[in-house]
Parts: sequence; C-alpha cells; structure tokens
Amino acid sequence: MKKYLILSLIMILALSLFSCKKAEENEGGFYSDLEISEIEEDSLGVEISVPESWTVSHSDYLGTEIRHYTAPQSDTRDAFLESISITTEEKTGTIDEYINANLENLEVFYADFKTLEDRQTLEVDGKTAEKIAYSYSLGTFDVACTQYFVFDGDKVYIVLCTADKDDFENYKDIFSSSFETFKIS
Repeated sequence: MKKYLILSLIMILALSLFSCKKAEENEGGFYSDLEISEIEEDSLGVEISVPESWTVSHSDYLGTEIRHYTAPQSDTRDAFLESISITTEEKTGTIDEYINANLENLEVFYADFKTLEDRQTLEVDGKTAEKIAYSYSLGTFDVACTQYFVFDGDKVYIVLCTADKDDFENYKDIFSSSFETFKIS
C-alpha cells in the first residue's frame, strides 16, 4: 500500500509542476528549482509517439524517473499544459488489487474525484493494460485524466494523460493514438 501512496504522490507532483504552469512561470519562481532535462538515454525502456510539437523532458522524484511529454501552450490564456507522463513501479498483488488500490488512493488525494468511464482491459505491445478515466479538482483547475497501466511481469508502466477538463475531449484522440504506439523496448 505504501507503493501506491508514493506513486500517487509522484503523480500529484508531476501534475502540479508540469501541467498547471504557464510557460513564462518557468523563468525563476516556484518551478526554477525543479531539474527538468531532455532525455539523453531511455532508462525507462519504452517508446511512445506523441505530436511533433510536444516537448519531452524527464524528472526524478525520490529515485523514480518520470518522463513527460507536454503540449505547447495554445495561447497566452492557456494556463494548463496538457501532458502525457510515464513512470514505472513494481506490481504487488493481482492486477485487480493493484488497480483498486490505485483508485482508492486517487479518491483520497484528489478533491471532487469522479470516474468518467468504466475501467477497460486492453492490450498494447502484446501486454495486458488497464485503462481508467477520471476527473478531479487541483487548485483552480478542473482536470481530466486517462491513465493506463501496462503490466509486464511484476513491473507496471504507468502512462498518465492529463488535460484541462474543458479541453479533454480535444485531446482524447491524441492520448489514445499515442498510447496505441506504446512499446516496451
């Protein structure tokens, strides 16, 4: 259960530091101490295709690497940058136990948490994957997410797709198309 708590905290940190910032806030201030760098090597061992205009970076939180793909700011009023983040962790328990524990943590950590569609079992790159979609409030933002869990033995690859709730429908196809290209190398 502790792993689920750490994963939830990592995702909250990733969302709050990457998705909810304006581009101009990156110059000093709250985000200036966060080390963000371009990916030089693929330590996660995955591939995914995203739109060409999106930027790629990675961060490390408590020894866990998180890869981020971030959409460009659509205009100066766009305060929420849509993103896809990928990380990994070890799976404990069955797939159902793992997914249910994650859902319980999401309900605890996020204000106004609501599931948006029924959980789905998928296959990607020959691996079993589970998809959940949900929304929640984060400060002044209403956020919607599609989260995929790809199971490879005792390892889980977590692909988190995040958008402003009002723009979520505009990004749903991008998220789905990108996830369909996901491969473990």
